[in-house]
Amino acid sequence: MELKHRSVSQSVSLNALSTACCYLVSTREAVFIGLISGLLTFLVMKLIERQYVVDDPTASFAVHGVGGMWGMIAAGVFVKADERIARAEHDGLMRGGGAYLILVQLAAVLSLTAWSAITTYAILWISDHIIPIRMDLVNELLGTDYASFNVLRSGLGIEEALEVLKHYHDNVDAGIDPTGQNLGTVELILL
Repeated sequence: MELKHRSVSQSVSLNALSTACCYLVSTREAVFIGLISGLLTFLVMKLIERQYVVDDPTASFAVHGVGGMWGMIAAGVFVKADERIARAEHDGLMRGGGAYLILVQLAAVLSLTAWSAITTYAILWISDHIIPIRMDLVNELLGTDYASFNVLRSGLGIEEALEVLKHYHDNVDAGIDPTGQNLGTVELILL
C-alpha cells in the first residue's frame, strides 16, 4: 500500500512537471525533467518521513511544493525561445541563453515560496483564533492518524508516546498492534 502511494505521487509529479513546459522543450528534456521530478518527490517524501519535519501523509509538499519548484527551475534551464509565444522570448541556460531566465525563475520560486508561507501562516493564525487547530495533548502525542483514524504504523514513535502516557492516564492501552490500513475510514465507508 505504501509503495503504491509513493508510486502514484511520483507519477503525478512526473506527469505534471514534464507536461507543463513541453511545448518549449524537447521530448528528451521533458522526460529528463519528469524523471528528476519523480526522484526529487521520492527523496523529499523519505526525508519528511524520516525527519518528522512536516505532517504530510499525502505527499502534497513533495509533489506540488518541491516538484513545482523544480519545474520552474527546469524551465529556466531547458526552454527554447519561441516567437509565437509572447512570454517565451529567452532561451534557457542549456540553450545558450545565459543566466537571465534561470535567475528570473529562481526569483519567482523565492517570491512564491515567501508569499505562500506568509499567506498560509496568516490563514492558519486567523483560523486558530476562530476554531482551535491543535488537538489536546494526548491526541497530539499519539498523532492524528491514530487518534482520528485508528491508523498505527510502527516506527513513528507512537509506541513510546503510549508508554509515557500510560503513567499519567489510566485509560491508555500501550499493548496495541500496528495496522497498515486506515480502519477508521474503512468503518465509515462500510456504514
